[in-house]
Amino acid sequence: MDKSFFNGPFAPLCELYVSQKRAAGLIYEQQANLLKMFDIFCKSFDIQNYVITEEIALAWCKKRPNEKDVTRHNRVSEMQRFSTFLVKQGYPSFLFPELPKKGVLHTPYIFSMEEMKRIFDRLDALTPTNISPIRHLAIPLLFRVLFGCGLRISEALALEKRDVDLDKGILHIRHGKNDRERLVPMIASLTELCKNYLKLAHKHTPSNTPFFYAKAHAPYSKGLSKNKKEWNTDIG
Repeated sequence: MDKSFFNGPFAPLCELYVSQKRAAGLIYEQQANLLKMFDIFCKSFDIQNYVITEEIALAWCKKRPNEKDVTRHNRVSEMQRFSTFLVKQGYPSFLFPELPKKGVLHTPYIFSMEEMKRIFDRLDALTPTNISPIRHLAIPLLFRVLFGCGLRISEALALEKRDVDLDKGILHIRHGKNDRERLVPMIASLTELCKNYLKLAHKHTPSNTPFFYAKAHAPYSKGLSKNKKEWNTDIG
């Protein structure tokens, strides 16, 4: 990895830790960003011999203003895993006897069939733009894949052309939750929609092209719903 990514007092061991995780086949991007935040946080402490002291751990564990419980839990958990790694490397770092609980997550909203119809009607009315010339094809299908297969948005946007088996009607999720690989079946009607999309959007694209792509075959970001310049799906 780029050695300039980490620039705090734990940088060398952070690089080693992340390299080992990725060598084991994990993506380790979000976790690496959390570790980078921790490494930067530690610049304000007097670090001796790559040891995470109890003082540092407790300071990092403090809940921040307006911080969600799950966010706090994730960043503390990453520090705990890194501390465990340091101990195995011979640096006696502090380990929490018990991590802060994640707390209660949000209550899911269940859309009615009428609401879903309005959403899909609005999506089907999208038109191409210079910024995203195939959005009128990609976005309606993307939402149908999310709805029909129960995928996370990150999983759907990570799909490549080679991951969509239209003969068997199966999606190959290479890195799902907890970096797990799995196969997801599609119903026949959704498979047909994917076939039509493939003919129109992937005539001459390589197998590793994002299945859902924006301009110049670039993948959509996970913040797709916030990018109103690319598409506007206000169903009002």
